[in-house]
Amino acid sequence: MTSRTSFSADTQQTAGADTGNTNFYTNNTGFFARQRELFKRRLWPAALTFLGFLLYNVIGLATALSAANQDAIGERMSAAERTVLFHDVLKGMLGYTNVSVMIILIPVAAVLAVEGFSWMDSRRQVDFYESQPLSRGKRFLDICVSSFLYFFFSYVITLEAGLVIAGIFHALTRAVLAEIVWNAVCTAALFLSVYSLGVLASMLTGNMIVTWLAFLVMILYGPIFKAVLGGYCSEYLTTYGGTPDGLSCVDFLNPVVRYFDSAPYDLKMPLLLAGIAALHFALAWLSYGMRKNEQAGIPVVFGPVRTVVRIAMSVIVGLVIGLFFTAVRNTIFIILVWIFLFTVITACIMQIIYDLDFRALFRRPLEILASMAIVLLIFLLFLFDAAGYDRFVPDPDKVEDAALYCTNDDIVHISDEGKYDDNNSFPEKYMHLTNVEDVIALAKYGQEYTRITKGNPALFPSGKLSGGRDSYEGANGGIEDGSSDIPADGSGLPENGTGLPAGQAGNNVKTSWNFKVLYRMKNGKTISRAFMIPSDVDPAMMDAVTGTKEYREGTSNIYHDKYMLEALGESAKIQLSYTNGSDFLSGPFIDEKDYEEFRNAYTLDLEQYSFSFARQNRPIGSLGVSASMISERDDIPAVSYSVYSSYSHTIDFLKKKGCWLEPLDLSKIPTGEYDSLTPQQQKLIDTLDTGVLSNTFNTFNY
Repeated sequence: MTSRTSFSADTQQTAGADTGNTNFYTNNTGFFARQRELFKRRLWPAALTFLGFLLYNVIGLATALSAANQDAIGERMSAAERTVLFHDVLKGMLGYTNVSVMIILIPVAAVLAVEGFSWMDSRRQVDFYESQPLSRGKRFLDICVSSFLYFFFSYVITLEAGLVIAGIFHALTRAVLAEIVWNAVCTAALFLSVYSLGVLASMLTGNMIVTWLAFLVMILYGPIFKAVLGGYCSEYLTTYGGTPDGLSCVDFLNPVVRYFDSAPYDLKMPLLLAGIAALHFALAWLSYGMRKNEQAGIPVVFGPVRTVVRIAMSVIVGLVIGLFFTAVRNTIFIILVWIFLFTVITACIMQIIYDLDFRALFRRPLEILASMAIVLLIFLLFLFDAAGYDRFVPDPDKVEDAALYCTNDDIVHISDEGKYDDNNSFPEKYMHLTNVEDVIALAKYGQEYTRITKGNPALFPSGKLSGGRDSYEGANGGIEDGSSDIPADGSGLPENGTGLPAGQAGNNVKTSWNFKVLYRMKNGKTISRAFMIPSDVDPAMMDAVTGTKEYREGTSNIYHDKYMLEALGESAKIQLSYTNGSDFLSGPFIDEKDYEEFRNAYTLDLEQYSFSFARQNRPIGSLGVSASMISERDDIPAVSYSVYSSYSHTIDFLKKKGCWLEPLDLSKIPTGEYDSLTPQQQKLIDTLDTGVLSNTFNTFNY
């Protein structure tokens, strides 16, 4: 940056009018004196910072606690229940679970960064500041330190006031206070990383409006680009598992993403944010030193940055347009036309903004060509699955363990902590299959079947596959690829290749089940794929996975009832209930010894379970297990367990406890399309809970 050591008195007076002060410090002025002078000139952003955190940490917290107190009074909560409610409010606003503080922190960090270096957008102010006998390094450091001090004192002072209010409501405990202190450390690290991003945006631009746009692009580009690539995965990859493998690097340096992706009390998170801040500050300092006075007012200061930004914006717009027209099922030609148009238009608009001249729209044609080339490369990679995503199976020697489960499963899952889990997170947390070769064999079979039946909606908009696709032979010889007549929706495929008796298999017209496999690699990575398994799959192949204890541990709640055992240890009582699908019986309360007896009986019976077992048998009832309410513990969820006719140990236990209903005669239950049944049959069906009499692989369908 050009430095000036002399300046006319007239010019100094004019510049002083712009900055609000003509008495500036020198290199010999002390640090605190310089900060005091800066505070006088930066009073409004400092006041805005304090006001923002005052509204959140003090007024907002007091309002939330007051509302919670009114709710507690209205619902006549006990003192213990009221304390739990206050703890939730306090942790929700000041603990690591809070999200709303971002509404204050991110704008405050951006304002302090952009305002602190806004003088660099005016040539007159740049000349004036550079004329002062103060080194560039000290000026840069003073502004950054002052911004952090405004944040730090505003946050700490208002946080302490908020804690005083929380104490008045008796909402503070050591555990809650520890969480708040830890969150304060993380919040400070997040502020530094976001602020440093704002400083970097200020150094790369020379116009206030463009600076704000640059900051937004830096914050949002990575997550948006990642989401767009995820959309392409969903549209073009038939076995996409919902987690974009290898895309985490896209927004790795985004501080907001890193903050939310980190687990609570992750010691590495503030260190990582500090590292991101250091990198941004280093780049900002480098740009600050390279920037010339005459570049003030230029939208984007450095030529290479202009090129990168122009290409990046053109690429993201082109990809978004391509994804949109893919989603509405246009032909490949139409999609490519729209991609071409919007990529070129975006590149032209960016050049007009750079040069502030409409005639500049086609300047630097190589950048337009580069943008088109990148967009087309990404689009074609997904279109033809050039990376082999759908065909990938890992080397068994590189897999630590795996999880493979049916996502059609509608069982209510509850974790060891007593929290409800969906049918993805529960097995991903608890299923650890070590027979990796069997898992890979089944997954490969399912992936090939899925590629054949689903195809690629962009390549095959008519719903039919073209010849030349990989072929496979079904495990029972039931399906062969090679013809182009297999519909993409799976119609015409074998419906029930098991040949099970109607009284056992029922009217099971489902042609396939949706599965997901998760490989936990030895290098720490996780790889997932989603696919379909047809109903005529070789039962032995399925049983090799579903018949293991590791599979049962990843799908059944009985192995993860730590919360129930803890409740029993706190003198809770467990109540049993039972239904056979038609009648309901509210059973007795049991103690810890009885529960342990039931637990042993059910886990012993569960050893029979496998895919073949589930296909050939329907449940005859469902056992409900729920804990009675005890002081300070009314959040213990109830759980249900399917009972089969061969579960003799469980049935003996239920009979002994007087919690048993004879099973229904399944042969008398009509099957078929509901509308085709007689009114009497429909009335019978309406009185049944068919979910009780169904399992994942053997369900009623009307």
